[in-house]
Amino acid sequence: MNRDVNAGTGGGASAGAGAGRSAGASAGMSAEGGAGRSAGASAGMSAKAGEDSGAGPSASVIEKIRQHKVVAILRGLHADDALRVTEALLAGGITLVEIPFNQRGAAPGHDAPAVIRLLKERFGGSLCIGAGTALTAGQVDLAAAAGAEFILSPGTAAAVITRTKEHGLVSVPGAATASEMAEAYRCGADIVKLFPAGDLGIGYMKAVLAPLNHIPVMAVGGVDDSNLQEWLQAGACSVGIGARLVREVWVKERRYDELTALAAQYVSRAVQGGKTGS
Repeated sequence: MNRDVNAGTGGGASAGAGAGRSAGASAGMSAEGGAGRSAGASAGMSAKAGEDSGAGPSASVIEKIRQHKVVAILRGLHADDALRVTEALLAGGITLVEIPFNQRGAAPGHDAPAVIRLLKERFGGSLCIGAGTALTAGQVDLAAAAGAEFILSPGTAAAVITRTKEHGLVSVPGAATASEMAEAYRCGADIVKLFPAGDLGIGYMKAVLAPLNHIPVMAVGGVDDSNLQEWLQAGACSVGIGARLVREVWVKERRYDELTALAAQYVSRAVQGGKTGS
C-alpha cells in the first residue's frame, strides 16, 4: 500500500508543482486509506464470520442455547437426585441444565463440580451443562475441569468473563441495567443474563433491548410456563428456570413423571414463542 502512495505522490510531483503534488498525494492517500479500510473490514468480517459459522466449541454451545432456549436450573441437589431429575428433564425434551455453585459451601456430593462431572459422564453429548453462580476465576477453573460448557453468574465480573473465555467456554454473566448489560458484553459475554427478570418485567427488557438489540439476552428469575412465550417474543433468546420447573416437592417425592410432563410443556411453549422471538 505504501508503494501506491509513493507512486501517486511521485506522479503528482512529475506532473508539476504545488497543486499537482497535492492532488497526487491526496489520490495516493485516498487509495491507501480505501484499501486499508477495505482490508480491515474484510478481516473483521472474516473473524466475525468465523465466530458465527460455528468455529470452535463455544459457537456450537451458543447455538444449542439459542435453539433449545430453556435452561433448567438444578440448585442444591445431591448428585443422585440430580441424575434422576436430569433423566426426567431429558425425557421431556430439555437438554440444557445449570448446576450452580453454593457460595456458603456444599456438603459432599452436592458441590457443583462433582455433579457436573457425574452428569457429563452419564449423559455425554445429549446434555449441555452450565455452571451457575460462578463468582471467581477459580470457580470457573473448577467448572471447566469438571466438563461445564457455559458459565453463568448473577452479576458481571470481568475476571470471571475473561477466565471463561480463556477456557473456550460460553460466558453468561448477569446484569440488571442497560449499563451493566453493555459492560458485560464489552468484557466478552456471549449472552447476558437479565436477572432478576421477573422483578424487572418484560416491558423493562423490551425498553432496554431497543438500543441494545445487538446483545443476546437470557431471562432468568420469574419465568414460568405461563409467561415463557412472552419473554421470548419480547426479545429474549433463552430463559433460565429453577424452582418453577424443578419443584422441590416432586424431587423429594420422586414424582419424576410429573417433572417430565412439565418439561415437555416448557419445551412446547418455547418452540411456539421462539417462532417470533430471538
